[in-house]
Amino acid sequence: MQARERIPDTLDLTDRAKLTQHYFINNPDPSQNYRPHFGGNILAAPPYYSHSEWDFGDVSGRFVEGFILNRIMVGDGEGMDVEKGVRDFMLSLFREDGLSYRGYIKGLDPAKVGDMYLWDQGRVLYGLVTWFLKEEDARIEKYIQGMLEGLKKVALYEDDYAYFPYEAMYEGKYVQPRYNYWGDMSQSLWAATGQPI
Repeated sequence: MQARERIPDTLDLTDRAKLTQHYFINNPDPSQNYRPHFGGNILAAPPYYSHSEWDFGDVSGRFVEGFILNRIMVGDGEGMDVEKGVRDFMLSLFREDGLSYRGYIKGLDPAKVGDMYLWDQGRVLYGLVTWFLKEEDARIEKYIQGMLEGLKKVALYEDDYAYFPYEAMYEGKYVQPRYNYWGDMSQSLWAATGQPI
């Protein structure tokens, strides 16, 4: 039997979406303002979640997007308090420059602690755009606009394109990795194919 023949005519993923919803509800850490856990070990006895630097913009942005899209399939309000907590956590990572920063630890001011990673900006932007499309909240639109403006300010411009030379910034300066794995920017495929902003 071919794989396509095993798919029912009326594919209903509601039960699977409900399991996903339970994951979204039970993963965030209420003791750290609903900071999601990036890692864990399901083979340990007992299984556990663990925190890492990826918990911040990367995972919180994915959770905001995931909660919203998954809730459309599930159709109920279970875990709305946790969803709100994750949204608030994600927004707490923003600074005046419009960008999301890592390093928030309960009791420390996120405006003074942490690095800005470009990877995280994309995940947070997905979360913000999904949130805005679902609720048309003008406050969230301001976060989106602020993030786009912030990214324009940290981009480097050459000819008719813009690029980000490194993946992270600390105290307003790019952090250069110990190993320049992409080589000379002016000769790289990345620089040669950059898109204008």
